[in-house]
Amino acid sequence: MLAFNTTPRDDYAPFLLWFVSRQGRWPGSPFGYRVLSIIPAIPLFYILPFYKFSLLPGTNLTYLKATEALSAVSFLATAGAATVAFKMVRSKLGRGLGEAAFAAMLTIALAHFDGIGGVDPVGVLFVFVLLYCFERGEIFCPLVIVAPFANEKTLFFFLFLIAGRLIFVPSFWRSHIWQIAAVVASLAIYIIALKFSGLLGNEGQTELGRRLPLLLIVSKTSVSSLKGVVRNIVPVLIFAAPCLWFALRKKEANGLMTASDLAVPLGMLLVGLSFTEGVQVGRIVSYAMPLTIIAGVTLLGERDDEGPERYCIQAHRSGGVAEEISQSTERLSREEGRQAMGSGVRAGWSRR
Repeated sequence: MLAFNTTPRDDYAPFLLWFVSRQGRWPGSPFGYRVLSIIPAIPLFYILPFYKFSLLPGTNLTYLKATEALSAVSFLATAGAATVAFKMVRSKLGRGLGEAAFAAMLTIALAHFDGIGGVDPVGVLFVFVLLYCFERGEIFCPLVIVAPFANEKTLFFFLFLIAGRLIFVPSFWRSHIWQIAAVVASLAIYIIALKFSGLLGNEGQTELGRRLPLLLIVSKTSVSSLKGVVRNIVPVLIFAAPCLWFALRKKEANGLMTASDLAVPLGMLLVGLSFTEGVQVGRIVSYAMPLTIIAGVTLLGERDDEGPERYCIQAHRSGGVAEEISQSTERLSREEGRQAMGSGVRAGWSRR
């Protein structure tokens, strides 16, 4: 798909070529800050066998090889996210192999929404790993500080997650002061990079006066065309509905997610509406994928747990009814026996 340009995408091949041969170019903002999404493709550029297309003439082979390396990184990142999802369900939620495998397969299926041919899968992988290591400050803190330089949307994810928990989870700031400080530091470092790096191209995203007009324009586009519905509305429903269900049922925190984390898909929706143009909202909201999977598996496991419990209750009730019937039958048999004995005694006295 990438070689033939059959899907819209951000082209990072020139960025990779700048690293490997200096023949490309360093892109503008915000693409030029996503260095950590490009660096893993450098060794793949040299290692992977080159695949040529006979029906694709007139293409720069070096450019095609760079595109191939970036596609491999995207594939590996998606596989890595599925692996972390499997591990989350098994070790953090304590669910079975079937539910863990379901989480991994669901991750691969939902990866369609994060632009599997671009660099967003690397950002989503960062979110999975950071959420898995959230309680381990020695891993989370340094990793979240550099995460925006894989993709800045990882920073938005944890800003909304921290904000929701600070508001609704008692004493969260006391137990997670280092994680909060690391997220704030990550935001500060990224802002400093924006101010002093000199990369052009993000003027529309840094002007506060454009937020409301852009929000109204993208909202109208989302509901006024079939493409807008498919690319914006449907992904939002897919990623937000399980989180909303989790929050409305007031599920207990499970070590990975709390009801307040509904702020993440809603916040990512706001970012998509007010910071992007066209039909990009679904790709932005797809960064809430880990929470969608955790909520779905948790609620699915709850239904599975309720089944045997309901069966035991019904069996207990059935057993109680059967016992009552048995006791009634025994009482009836004793009464009939006493009546028969009384009739026999009366008949004996009559013969006398």
